Amino acid sequence: MGADEEGTLARLKSHRAVVDPIVEKHGGRIVGTAGDGVLMEYPSVVEAVGFAVEAQILMAERNADLADDQKMLFRIGINLGDILADGDDIFGDGVNVAARLETLADPGGICVSRTVRDNVRDRMDVAFDDLGDIEVKNIARPVRVFKVLMADEVATSRPRRRPFGLSGAAIAWTVAAVLVLSAAVGGLAWWSKPWQSAPEQTAAADRPYALPDKPSIAVLSFDSLSDDPAQQYFADGMSEDLITDLSKISGLFVIARNSSFQYKGRNVDLMVVGRELGVRYVLEGSVRRIGDQVRINVQLIDATTGGHVWADRYDGAFQDLFALQDKVAENIISALSVKLTADDRARSSASDPVDVIAHDAFLKGWAYYVLATPEDYVRAVPYMEDAVKRDPTHIKALAALASIYLSARANNWVKLLDVTPDDALERALGLLNRALETPVPLAHQVRSRFLLEYRKFDAAIVEADKAIALDANDPAGYLARSRALILAGKPADALPAVKSAMRLDPHLQADNLYLLGMAHFGMKQYDQALDALERGHRLAPDHPDVLALMVSTLGYLGRRDEAAPLIARLREFAETWQYTHWRLRISATSTTIYPYKEQRDTEHYRDGLRMGGMPEFDGEWDFDRANRLGGDELRHISFGRTQEGFHAKSKLIFTVTRTPEGAFTSTGLWNDTGVSRIIDYRLCDRSDRFKTETCAVVYRNPNGSAQTSNEFLLIRRSGTFPFRVNK
Repeated sequence: MGADEEGTLARLKSHRAVVDPIVEKHGGRIVGTAGDGVLMEYPSVVEAVGFAVEAQILMAERNADLADDQKMLFRIGINLGDILADGDDIFGDGVNVAARLETLADPGGICVSRTVRDNVRDRMDVAFDDLGDIEVKNIARPVRVFKVLMADEVATSRPRRRPFGLSGAAIAWTVAAVLVLSAAVGGLAWWSKPWQSAPEQTAAADRPYALPDKPSIAVLSFDSLSDDPAQQYFADGMSEDLITDLSKISGLFVIARNSSFQYKGRNVDLMVVGRELGVRYVLEGSVRRIGDQVRINVQLIDATTGGHVWADRYDGAFQDLFALQDKVAENIISALSVKLTADDRARSSASDPVDVIAHDAFLKGWAYYVLATPEDYVRAVPYMEDAVKRDPTHIKALAALASIYLSARANNWVKLLDVTPDDALERALGLLNRALETPVPLAHQVRSRFLLEYRKFDAAIVEADKAIALDANDPAGYLARSRALILAGKPADALPAVKSAMRLDPHLQADNLYLLGMAHFGMKQYDQALDALERGHRLAPDHPDVLALMVSTLGYLGRRDEAAPLIARLREFAETWQYTHWRLRISATSTTIYPYKEQRDTEHYRDGLRMGGMPEFDGEWDFDRANRLGGDELRHISFGRTQEGFHAKSKLIFTVTRTPEGAFTSTGLWNDTGVSRIIDYRLCDRSDRFKTETCAVVYRNPNGSAQTSNEFLLIRRSGTFPFRVNK
């Protein structure tokens, strides 16, 4: 508890004086206490979680104005399971799992078991992050662990990360909720305490992720010590260049930029960082650039112990930047006792930039590129173009520019770049071809995505594999592979690639979880798909792809009521989003824009949207769904009848006559013959002329009549067609 144990106990007593009333408020019973630990029982799991959240928020407020060495941070774990009673004491697996969960929680945080998450997620306004299955000693099966996502003020109560030092100790204070399945029902709270034995712990077992079987490292964003705040891009670029250099080494496991940069500007304990990312080593440092001089300070920490492995300082001229970076990377590799292979050396030397001024321009553009919005892409372009102008062989700048132009064309924001769609495509392909002369992983990733648009699935998979071969630590390569495999109709093969990407990038992004959901959806594992999509939805509530696939998944699960607000949100998004294909395209027919190789996969997606309540066509949004005809009504007004009508916009007239068996003849707007059939609520015509089947839905028009030829409204992808039935 630190050097001043007496003072620490006094502070704990002070905190307990304000926290204990919260226990009583939620109906908790303190089973036992010792030192800094308390075991508690609650009447329900909702009350246990309510106590935990309220207590952590209060503690964050009390810690806010204290010096680091005066703060007291509690870890809380919550479980729901069997317990045994011995008088007033309780014990058993339920208590043991609760104690285990406490060890996995961050200081100031809460971890819960899956049973807790399932029992409260629809009853409380609490969000969770899935940490995966964790092995627990003396428990037969792994425990699925979820982290409660606390408010910002709780997150900032973590120990501070100081340059070349670790923060002070934190107190473990744990809560666990257990349901007694015998005569009495109750919850319990476990606050980590030395007086009751907990499951044995090892450094590896305490982590959400097991350590890889080779040296593993996370490179944090370097601090910029320059007086000019605008120089942060340079410090970030130095960090990312190191990540790139280390990622090329086959004997290293390197965490992706997205996850390691999550700690940028935050006060964090490096041991917590190591545990959250599942790595043994963490590298942190600082950069100071003054004029043409650069100073780099770095230190390597063993995150399992908090001990220093190696630290050094590098001074040199800006023009010698690449040499300085090489020295840092070489010393890290040496400190980790990693031997380079011939392939490692070849990858390390390939595609390296040669002009330091050009690379500086690239780093400025890259700082915008990684933000991945249309506006930031536009801001990145002049810097990338400057980099390529100064160094025509700067491959990563070429690949980034190609990616920007392809994205602008695909998502309909080419006007921001002041080009036409054809111009954007021409520029993108020219840049990409240049980048592929001496490729970097990004070039192959971009080409893979481009090939999917043109339904070249096998070639897209090959390009993704080439990206992985160049950098097996880059999650984007695995995501490109998984996307191509899913669309090629091989979701089971895609699943390992998605999981590899997620392991390299543990601080998940909505796109990663979306692809995980797509893979499970393609395998018809709808519960697993929904779990991934819900997590993605929490990260990005307005992600249209996530929303649409959630609707389809909920449709297959028979949970149509839960899909309704998601459909409404998609509609709102479509009416306001100015760039992409989503604008005014929210229906079962037009939402499924993915270029699946197999039509059955497209229909699988569409059928789920239909069952989830998505309208069949965009035009249906203007009408009351209660007026849509069902299958029997459709058959009654269509088979053995003649329908006369017109196109609502062009006013062109059509006539369709069907036999009782469904054979049809159409004249006017449509001159064709064929066979009709009813599929659920859809009227589908198979054309003899075009050898295709076109489906429509029919609405009864409450304001129409047979006399005005608008008694009914036929809605299909090409528009709305009022008509009447001649009996």
